[in-house]
Amino acid sequence: MLSSVGNLERVLRELGPETKAVYLAAHDRLDVPMVFLALSDNPAHSSELASLDADRFLSVDSEDPHKTGLVLEAPGASLLALMEKESGIDFFDIGRDGLLDALRSGMTESLEIAADVRGTMMEDPVKLRIKDGPLSGFARSVAKSAPTVSSCLGCPICSAAVCAVVKSTKRDIVLEEAKHESGYHSLSLRLGGGTTDETR
Repeated sequence: MLSSVGNLERVLRELGPETKAVYLAAHDRLDVPMVFLALSDNPAHSSELASLDADRFLSVDSEDPHKTGLVLEAPGASLLALMEKESGIDFFDIGRDGLLDALRSGMTESLEIAADVRGTMMEDPVKLRIKDGPLSGFARSVAKSAPTVSSCLGCPICSAAVCAVVKSTKRDIVLEEAKHESGYHSLSLRLGGGTTDETR
């Protein structure tokens, strides 16, 4: 995994995107979580990104340069899939009120990739604080060897949490901030466009 993240780091450093990553809304429980990283300083509003072709690595819109950018599989997509398999939880069926408990259970008990997960899910921005578990050395290695990936997209552990929020809310999620501190991952997520039932 580190070599793959390292390759992505080189791509992002070369292209030098200055914008925040948008995790694209999941419309089907089998959707692989995808991320859009605009190459423009003023990316399109997240609700305008629904027409992106997720099968393409580079999305180019000649009429709207703000919709030109990289379309990537989320770094934490495979971790989320494994978490759902091990826990028996499909985050597509989890409402926001049960999301934090499901995420804590999946990350600390089923996969044991975190020691604890805290946060606020019912407010915007959504805040998450993930305490390092047995994979703390791996998380530090990723943050050190791929700082651009870790700050723009989140490390794989952070990204898995964002993917869970995307599946649960069925909304685009803007990753406002991903910080990797000693022993903790701190995330700030802004809800974007999409369709969801807020009463779930």
